[in-house]
Amino acid sequence: MKRPAIAVTGLGMITPVGHTTDTTWDGVRAGVSPARTVPELQGCAVDFACTVSGIDLDEAVGGRSAFRMGRYVKFALLAAREAVADAGLDPAHWDGTRVAVVVGTSSGGSAGLTEQAVALERRGPEATSPSGILLTIPNMPAAEIAIAMKATGPSLAPCTACSSGVTALSVARDMLTLGQCDIAVAGATESIVFPVAMTGFARSGAAAPRDGDPARLCRPFAADRAGIVMGEGAAIMVLERAEEARARGASPRALIAGAGATTDAHHPTSPHPSGAVAPGARAPARAAAGWGGRGGSPRQ
Repeated sequence: MKRPAIAVTGLGMITPVGHTTDTTWDGVRAGVSPARTVPELQGCAVDFACTVSGIDLDEAVGGRSAFRMGRYVKFALLAAREAVADAGLDPAHWDGTRVAVVVGTSSGGSAGLTEQAVALERRGPEATSPSGILLTIPNMPAAEIAIAMKATGPSLAPCTACSSGVTALSVARDMLTLGQCDIAVAGATESIVFPVAMTGFARSGAAAPRDGDPARLCRPFAADRAGIVMGEGAAIMVLERAEEARARGASPRALIAGAGATTDAHHPTSPHPSGAVAPGARAPARAAAGWGGRGGSPRQ
Protein backbone atom coordinates (compact mmCIF):
# COMPACT_ATOMS: atom_id res chain seq x y z
CA MET A 1 0.00 0.00 0.00
CA LYS A 2 1.34 3.40 -0.96
CA ARG A 3 2.06 5.61 2.02
CA PRO A 4 0.38 9.03 2.02
CA ALA A 5 2.58 12.09 1.65
CA ILE A 6 2.85 14.06 4.88
CA ALA A 7 2.83 17.84 4.64
CA VAL A 8 4.05 20.57 6.96
CA THR A 9 1.18 23.07 6.89
CA GLY A 10 2.07 25.31 9.83
CA LEU A 11 5.17 26.51 11.62
CA GLY A 12 5.66 28.34 14.89
CA MET A 13 8.87 29.41 16.63
CA ILE A 14 10.11 31.35 19.61
CA THR A 15 13.89 31.55 19.80
CA PRO A 16 16.71 33.76 21.09
CA VAL A 17 16.74 35.39 17.64
CA GLY A 18 13.00 36.13 17.36
CA HIS A 19 9.63 35.60 18.97
CA THR A 20 7.98 34.30 15.78
CA THR A 21 8.92 32.24 12.75
CA ASP A 22 9.38 35.29 10.54
CA THR A 23 11.50 37.27 13.02
CA THR A 24 13.61 34.20 13.73
CA TRP A 25 14.20 33.59 10.02
CA ASP A 26 15.06 37.25 9.48
CA GLY A 27 17.62 37.04 12.28
CA VAL A 28 19.14 33.84 10.95
CA ARG A 29 19.46 35.30 7.45
CA ALA A 30 21.08 38.42 8.91
CA GLY A 31 23.60 36.32 10.81
CA VAL A 32 22.47 37.54 14.21
CA SER A 33 24.19 35.80 17.15
CA PRO A 34 22.12 36.02 20.34
CA ALA A 35 24.83 34.63 22.65
CA ARG A 36 25.42 36.94 25.59
CA THR A 37 26.56 36.96 29.20
CA VAL A 38 23.75 35.88 31.51
CA PRO A 39 23.77 37.52 34.97
CA GLU A 40 22.13 34.47 36.60
CA LEU A 41 25.16 32.41 35.56
CA GLN A 42 27.69 34.62 37.32
CA GLY A 43 30.41 32.48 38.86
CA CYS A 44 29.72 29.46 36.64
CA ALA A 45 32.38 27.98 34.38
CA VAL A 46 30.20 29.04 31.46
CA ASP A 47 28.35 32.30 32.04
CA PHE A 48 26.95 32.93 28.56
CA ALA A 49 24.12 31.44 26.51
CA CYS A 50 21.49 32.17 23.88
CA THR A 51 18.35 33.19 25.77
CA VAL A 52 14.89 34.37 24.79
CA SER A 53 14.51 37.96 25.94
CA GLY A 54 12.27 40.96 25.39
CA ILE A 55 9.00 39.14 26.04
CA ASP A 56 6.80 38.69 29.12
CA LEU A 57 6.00 34.99 28.82
CA ASP A 58 3.17 35.06 31.38
CA GLU A 59 1.48 37.92 29.57
CA ALA A 60 1.99 36.23 26.20
CA VAL A 61 0.52 32.94 27.45
CA GLY A 62 -2.32 34.77 29.18
CA GLY A 63 -4.86 33.46 31.67
CA ARG A 64 -4.37 31.99 35.10
CA SER A 65 -2.85 28.73 33.86
CA ALA A 66 0.57 30.33 33.29
CA PHE A 67 1.43 29.91 36.98
CA ARG A 68 1.63 26.14 36.59
CA MET A 69 3.84 26.21 33.50
CA GLY A 70 7.62 26.02 33.41
CA ARG A 71 9.48 28.22 30.98
CA TYR A 72 9.90 25.34 28.53
CA VAL A 73 6.13 24.76 28.54
CA LYS A 74 5.34 28.40 27.81
CA PHE A 75 7.71 28.35 24.85
CA ALA A 76 5.98 25.28 23.42
CA LEU A 77 2.48 26.68 23.84
CA LEU A 78 3.33 29.98 22.17
CA ALA A 79 5.02 28.22 19.24
CA ALA A 80 2.08 25.82 18.89
CA ARG A 81 -0.41 28.69 18.74
CA GLU A 82 1.54 30.29 15.91
CA ALA A 83 1.89 26.99 14.06
CA VAL A 84 -1.82 26.18 14.21
CA ALA A 85 -2.76 29.70 13.08
CA ASP A 86 -0.16 29.50 10.29
CA ALA A 87 -1.80 26.26 9.12
CA GLY A 88 -5.14 28.05 8.84
CA LEU A 89 -6.72 25.84 11.51
CA ASP A 90 -8.97 26.79 14.40
CA PRO A 91 -9.12 24.45 17.43
CA ALA A 92 -12.64 25.66 18.10
CA HIS A 93 -13.80 23.96 14.91
CA TRP A 94 -11.68 20.83 14.54
CA ASP A 95 -12.42 17.30 15.72
CA GLY A 96 -10.11 17.14 18.72
CA THR A 97 -10.29 13.35 18.85
CA ARG A 98 -8.33 13.27 15.58
CA VAL A 99 -5.59 15.68 16.69
CA ALA A 100 -2.34 14.38 18.19
CA VAL A 101 0.28 16.39 20.07
CA VAL A 102 3.88 15.15 20.02
CA VAL A 103 6.39 17.50 21.64
CA GLY A 104 9.90 16.36 22.52
CA THR A 105 12.27 17.77 25.10
CA SER A 106 15.70 16.74 26.28
CA SER A 107 15.78 18.13 29.80
CA GLY A 108 12.17 19.15 30.36
CA GLY A 109 11.68 21.07 33.56
CA SER A 110 15.06 20.36 35.13
CA ALA A 111 15.35 24.05 35.99
CA GLY A 112 12.03 23.90 37.85
CA LEU A 113 13.10 20.76 39.68
CA THR A 114 16.30 22.46 40.80
CA GLU A 115 14.37 25.49 42.07
CA GLN A 116 12.02 23.28 44.06
CA ALA A 117 14.92 21.30 45.52
CA VAL A 118 16.64 24.50 46.66
CA ALA A 119 13.41 25.80 48.21
CA LEU A 120 12.91 22.52 50.06
CA GLU A 121 16.48 22.45 51.35
CA ARG A 122 16.57 26.09 52.48
CA ARG A 123 13.04 26.76 53.73
CA GLY A 124 11.26 23.43 54.08
CA PRO A 125 8.26 21.72 52.42
CA GLU A 126 5.89 24.67 52.78
CA ALA A 127 8.18 26.78 50.61
CA THR A 128 7.76 24.48 47.62
CA SER A 129 5.14 25.11 44.96
CA PRO A 130 1.89 23.09 44.84
CA SER A 131 2.58 23.01 41.10
CA GLY A 132 6.12 21.73 41.60
CA ILE A 133 5.55 18.48 39.74
CA LEU A 134 3.82 20.27 36.85
CA LEU A 135 6.85 22.55 36.56
CA THR A 136 9.19 19.62 36.03
CA ILE A 137 7.80 16.62 34.16
CA PRO A 138 8.67 16.41 30.44
CA ASN A 139 5.18 15.65 29.11
CA MET A 140 3.74 18.99 30.24
CA PRO A 141 4.41 20.87 26.96
CA ALA A 142 2.34 18.33 25.03
CA ALA A 143 -0.25 18.21 27.81
CA GLU A 144 -0.72 21.98 28.02
CA ILE A 145 -0.96 22.30 24.24
CA ALA A 146 -3.59 19.55 24.22
CA ILE A 147 -5.56 21.27 26.99
CA ALA A 148 -5.40 24.69 25.35
CA MET A 149 -6.40 23.35 21.95
CA LYS A 150 -8.87 20.65 23.04
CA ALA A 151 -6.76 18.04 21.28
CA THR A 152 -7.97 14.76 22.74
CA GLY A 153 -6.02 12.39 20.51
CA PRO A 154 -2.65 10.91 21.55
CA SER A 155 -0.35 13.19 23.56
CA LEU A 156 3.30 12.11 23.60
CA ALA A 157 6.64 13.46 24.82
CA PRO A 158 9.64 11.78 23.13
CA CYS A 159 13.00 12.22 24.84
CA THR A 160 16.04 11.23 22.78
CA ALA A 161 18.53 13.88 23.89
CA CYS A 162 19.52 16.28 21.11
CA SER A 163 17.33 14.50 18.57
CA SER A 164 14.09 14.77 20.60
CA GLY A 165 12.52 17.20 18.14
CA VAL A 166 13.25 15.08 15.10
CA THR A 167 11.98 12.02 16.95
CA ALA A 168 8.74 13.89 17.65
CA LEU A 169 8.31 14.66 13.96
CA SER A 170 9.07 11.05 13.05
CA VAL A 171 6.50 9.74 15.53
CA ALA A 172 3.91 12.25 14.32
CA ARG A 173 4.54 11.28 10.71
CA ASP A 174 4.09 7.60 11.53
CA MET A 175 0.82 8.30 13.35
CA LEU A 176 -0.54 10.18 10.34
CA THR A 177 0.65 7.47 7.97
CA LEU A 178 -1.11 4.80 10.04
CA GLY A 179 -4.32 6.83 10.27
CA GLN A 180 -4.09 7.28 14.05
CA CYS A 181 -4.78 11.00 13.68
CA ASP A 182 -5.60 13.55 10.99
CA ILE A 183 -3.60 16.46 12.39
CA ALA A 184 -0.40 16.36 14.43
CA VAL A 185 1.05 19.28 16.36
CA ALA A 186 4.70 18.28 16.71
CA GLY A 187 8.10 19.68 17.56
CA ALA A 188 10.35 20.38 20.53
CA THR A 189 11.03 22.80 23.33
CA GLU A 190 13.90 23.42 25.72
CA SER A 191 14.94 25.77 28.51
CA ILE A 192 18.20 24.71 30.09
CA VAL A 193 20.00 27.97 30.90
CA PHE A 194 20.48 27.67 34.67
CA PRO A 195 23.57 27.10 36.83
CA VAL A 196 23.30 23.34 37.45
CA ALA A 197 22.84 22.44 33.78
CA MET A 198 25.41 24.91 32.50
CA THR A 199 27.96 23.65 35.01
CA GLY A 200 27.24 20.07 33.97
CA PHE A 201 27.83 20.80 30.29
CA ALA A 202 31.01 22.69 31.12
CA ARG A 203 32.34 19.89 33.32
CA SER A 204 31.63 17.31 30.62
CA GLY A 205 33.68 19.30 28.13
CA ALA A 206 30.74 19.79 25.78
CA ALA A 207 30.28 23.54 26.27
CA ALA A 208 32.31 26.12 24.40
CA PRO A 209 34.76 27.88 26.74
CA ARG A 210 34.68 31.64 27.05
CA ASP A 211 37.03 33.13 24.47
CA GLY A 212 36.34 36.80 23.95
CA ASP A 213 32.92 37.96 22.79
CA PRO A 214 30.23 35.27 23.45
CA ALA A 215 28.40 36.36 20.31
CA ARG A 216 31.29 34.98 18.22
CA LEU A 217 31.27 31.53 19.79
CA CYS A 218 28.07 30.11 18.29
CA ARG A 219 29.41 28.76 14.99
CA PRO A 220 28.45 25.07 14.71
CA PHE A 221 29.67 24.56 11.15
CA ALA A 222 32.91 26.54 11.38
CA ALA A 223 36.25 24.75 11.24
CA ASP A 224 37.32 26.44 14.48
CA ARG A 225 34.15 25.64 16.44
CA ALA A 226 34.89 24.98 20.11
CA GLY A 227 31.76 23.38 21.54
CA ILE A 228 28.10 23.95 22.28
CA VAL A 229 26.64 27.34 23.15
CA MET A 230 23.53 26.51 25.16
CA GLY A 231 20.18 28.06 24.33
CA GLU A 232 16.43 27.84 24.74
CA GLY A 233 13.22 28.15 22.76
CA ALA A 234 10.70 26.06 20.85
CA ALA A 235 9.78 25.12 17.29
CA ILE A 236 6.45 23.46 16.51
CA MET A 237 5.01 22.21 13.21
CA VAL A 238 1.54 21.19 12.12
CA LEU A 239 1.58 18.02 10.04
CA GLU A 240 -1.25 16.65 7.90
CA ARG A 241 -1.68 14.17 5.09
CA ALA A 242 -0.91 16.26 2.03
CA GLU A 243 -3.99 15.24 0.06
CA GLU A 244 -6.33 16.23 2.87
CA ALA A 245 -4.47 19.48 3.50
CA ARG A 246 -4.80 20.51 -0.12
CA ALA A 247 -8.47 19.52 -0.10
CA ARG A 248 -9.17 22.10 2.61
CA GLY A 249 -7.20 24.72 0.66
CA ALA A 250 -3.95 24.66 2.62
CA SER A 251 -0.61 25.35 0.95
CA PRO A 252 2.03 22.98 2.37
CA ARG A 253 5.33 24.54 3.35
CA ALA A 254 7.13 21.23 2.76
CA LEU A 255 6.65 17.48 2.44
CA ILE A 256 8.30 14.95 4.75
CA ALA A 257 9.86 12.43 2.42
CA GLY A 258 10.77 9.90 5.07
CA ALA A 259 11.99 9.30 8.59
CA GLY A 260 14.07 6.79 10.46
CA ALA A 261 16.37 6.35 13.40
CA THR A 262 19.44 4.38 14.39
CA THR A 263 21.49 3.97 17.53
CA ASP A 264 25.21 3.43 17.19
CA ALA A 265 25.49 1.77 20.65
CA HIS A 266 28.91 3.34 21.06
CA HIS A 267 28.98 6.04 23.77
CA PRO A 268 26.45 8.15 25.71
CA THR A 269 27.53 11.40 24.04
CA SER A 270 30.05 10.72 21.26
CA PRO A 271 29.07 9.26 17.88
CA HIS A 272 30.96 6.26 16.55
CA PRO A 273 34.06 7.50 14.71
CA SER A 274 33.20 5.48 11.60
CA GLY A 275 29.68 6.88 11.28
CA ALA A 276 28.67 3.45 10.02
CA VAL A 277 25.26 3.41 11.70
CA ALA A 278 24.32 7.00 10.96
CA PRO A 279 21.14 7.47 8.89
CA GLY A 280 22.03 7.27 5.23
CA ALA A 281 24.98 4.98 5.81
CA ARG A 282 24.84 1.25 5.19
CA ALA A 283 23.27 -0.19 8.32
CA PRO A 284 21.68 -3.44 9.50
CA ALA A 285 18.34 -3.99 7.77
CA ARG A 286 16.29 -3.68 10.94
CA ALA A 287 17.78 -0.32 11.89
CA ALA A 288 17.62 1.02 8.35
CA ALA A 289 13.96 0.08 7.97
CA GLY A 290 12.64 1.94 10.99
CA TRP A 291 13.29 2.54 14.64
CA GLY A 292 16.52 1.13 16.04
CA GLY A 293 17.38 0.53 19.68
CA ARG A 294 17.08 3.17 22.37
CA GLY A 295 20.47 2.84 24.11
CA GLY A 296 23.71 4.59 23.24
CA SER A 297 23.68 7.75 21.15
CA PRO A 298 20.43 8.24 19.21
CA ARG A 299 20.80 9.82 15.80
CA GLN A 300 18.03 11.10 13.58
